[in-house]
Amino acid sequence: MLAESSDWAFIMRTGTTVPYAERRTNAHILQFTRIYDDLLRGELSERWLAGVESRDNIFPDMDYRVYAT
Repeated sequence: MLAESSDWAFIMRTGTTVPYAERRTNAHILQFTRIYDDLLRGELSERWLAGVESRDNIFPDMDYRVYAT
């Protein structure tokens, strides 16, 4: 999301394809919120998350284990 976040703000500020930028921004916020809430409950749906990753994977080669403590 960080890699794309400035693009959406730019699109909205300049008035080009604003509805698309708003939809994408809202979709990312909703996905993040769901992941956060599901993790707090310990009920993250791996199937749903796999769908999100396949659509919006901006770091496909990132190894999350590098950041584990």
